[in-house]
Amino acid sequence: MPGYISLSLDCEGKWGMSDQYSNSLEFITSSKLSLVYSKILKLLEKYQFPATFGFVSGFCLEEDELAEYINKLESPILFEKKDWLYNLKSDFKSRRFEGWSEPTLFKMVQDSGLHHICTHGGMHVPYSERHTPIESVIEDLKLINYFHETRNILTSCIIFPRNQVGYKKDILSRGLKFYREIDDHEKTTGSIGKLIRFSNEFINKDFNSFSSIPKNSDLSVARPLSKSKFMNAKIGLRKKISTKATKKRHKQAMIFASTNKRVAHFYTHPHNFISDPSMFNKLEYFLKAAKNLEEEGFCRIITMKDEALLIEQNT
Repeated sequence: MPGYISLSLDCEGKWGMSDQYSNSLEFITSSKLSLVYSKILKLLEKYQFPATFGFVSGFCLEEDELAEYINKLESPILFEKKDWLYNLKSDFKSRRFEGWSEPTLFKMVQDSGLHHICTHGGMHVPYSERHTPIESVIEDLKLINYFHETRNILTSCIIFPRNQVGYKKDILSRGLKFYREIDDHEKTTGSIGKLIRFSNEFINKDFNSFSSIPKNSDLSVARPLSKSKFMNAKIGLRKKISTKATKKRHKQAMIFASTNKRVAHFYTHPHNFISDPSMFNKLEYFLKAAKNLEEEGFCRIITMKDEALLIEQNT
């Protein structure tokens, strides 16, 4: 059995920073998002590389449809005791929907016919059992269900907003049986976590944390897929990491996974390609190297859906 290579994209626009919204997010515009999604899809098509796109449901709704849905919420969506939608509501009052409502992007991915679409939450509120009340999670799940039912989308997978895993029994009851796990090195918070991740971009000591396809596990809760790592974008301290170093790391990661029968799963955000145009070069290198390894029989390229099916076959 060969190793596996997987790529997932967190499609969230401004929803990803809903509680930290500022003028610094004004670079996320409809025209720029449309351009990067188009370029990403063309690269994936060029190499016939099926990826997983995790969409925030609210991000995919039409402007008026989204506004109507938000206005009908009977209680606030809370995270850390604050209204998660405060900044969105402020923008909506001025009819500013850019970055919040971008249904054409979802349609672009859907029409490609190549990729797996899963959910990245209804409103991207973190599913933190410490900071998000169950009532807010239930409302978020209701929006996921609404969007999937009205668009006839079937998925059993979720990419947790901000990779905060929680409420695994509650999401299972809504048909979400699998979630993207996050690499242990990505979980360490604060300055120490940033330094660990920065150093691993050069020394690759984190490759041993690549997992094999998970086997039988607790069926009473949603189950984890393979652990994923962030595909470096030039953000903050990461600006010091050269494109050459990132490309070298990606290739070494894929060779390691292929040799050791593990899953090299990387994730990124399409809006990172706006702030860091070198992402296109890094992505193409990643896709080409993965395709070469697959054609030589060393690995298989899979989506999150494919991995979920492999796990169910072993259950």
